[in-house]
This record gives sequence, C-alpha cells and structure tokens, in this order.
Amino acid sequence: GLLSRVENALGIAWGSTGHYRRAIAHYSKAAKLAEACGDKNSAGKHHGNISINQRLLGDLEAGLESAEHAVSHARAVSDTRLEANALCNRGRIELELGRLDQARLSFTSAIELANRVEMIFVVAEAVWGLGVVELETDNPASAARCAERAKQLSEQGYAVTLGLAERLLGSIAHARGDDHAARRHLAASVDQLRPAGERDELADSLMALADVIQDDASQVEQLRTEALSIFRELDMQGRLRRFGG
Repeated sequence: GLLSRVENALGIAWGSTGHYRRAIAHYSKAAKLAEACGDKNSAGKHHGNISINQRLLGDLEAGLESAEHAVSHARAVSDTRLEANALCNRGRIELELGRLDQARLSFTSAIELANRVEMIFVVAEAVWGLGVVELETDNPASAARCAERAKQLSEQGYAVTLGLAERLLGSIAHARGDDHAARRHLAASVDQLRPAGERDELADSLMALADVIQDDASQVEQLRTEALSIFRELDMQGRLRRFGG
C-alpha cells in the first residue's frame, strides 16, 4: 500500500545518509504494513533492507534473523533476485560472526541464483565474500582466484565491488608477507571506494591499509583517524568495538 511505500522511501533516505537506526525503524513499519496486506514480496525486500542496516550497525544476530525472514519471503514468492540479495547479505553477516561454513553456503547459493538472473553486482559481491572465506580458512590460492574473478566482474562498472576485490587482494598479499603489494592493492581499494559513496566500505579499507603500513606512524594515525571518524559518524558500533574507537 501507499503507507508502506512511504515508509520504505524514508528508510532508503535515512539509510543512504548513514542513519541506520532510523532506517531500520521505517523499514520495520513498511514490513509490517506489507505483511498486513499479504504482500510477501515487498515484506521480503523490507526485511532484507532491515538486515543490511543491522549488519552495518554491528547488530549481527538481529541482522541474521532479518536475513532469514527475507530469504523465506523470497522463496515463498519465488523471487530469485530478492533471494540472491538476501543470501549474499546473510553470508556477509555469517562471515562477520565467524560462521565460515554457513557463509560459504550462503555465498555459493547467492552466486548460483544471481548468475541465473544476471545480477552481476551480487555475483561479484558474493564471489568476493567467498574469497574472504577461503582466505580465513587458509586457502590463499583459492581466495586469489575469487578476488580476480570479482575484480573482472566489477570492471563492468561496479566501483564498490572493485574496491572490495582490491581489498581482498591486499589482504592476501599481506598474509603472504608481501606488504608492498598489499599497500598497492589497499590504496587502490581506497581510491575506488572514496568516490563511490560507500563510506562504511571505505573505512574498512582505510583500516586495512593502516594495518600494513609499518614505516610511517603519522600516515597510520591519519588513516585510523579517518576510519574511526566514519565509524562514529555512521554509528557502526561493531566496528568501533573491534577497533577500539
């Protein structure tokens, strides 16, 4: 209904400016209104958006529950695009929770579904996520293949996933002890993400770059300060807890 669409629009507006709690409140109202009308498709999209905003806040268990709602709604109405998006986000939450086997399954399913409906951005994001899982489980060669595949897909005009792929390549290089290559990839990640407007991803890459710079304390401080400023501004409590901000 109209009210649900209004609440959804407000959720988008608040979420896009980094006001995640307000976005969640509006998406939650939109989901209830959609469910009251029996509109499972719209309700699923709203639950998916709630989950993304909860992940960004660091409210991971709640985000996982919302992602499950989104997946079940998508399956109920056979919406492949919605299911692919929800599974990719679920994978990202499981990754942050350290549930790597579950994350692998979520990303693999997301890739299969997104390929079916040619959602290149979601394929690229899920391939990147799978690469992070591979790196976390000590498979750097497989992680590198995923990173290169995500980079190749992203060159169709997806700056955000290109930035994620460069970050993963930097993490792989760092794990191998090649901090020169790590700095190059992570600087490229920052350069991709800064103009893209995804400030949460930018801050993660700034922190990763600070982690590999050993010889310039002032630059490390500058990078950490900028990243922590973004985390505080976006109220990303999970990141602030992790990085001591």
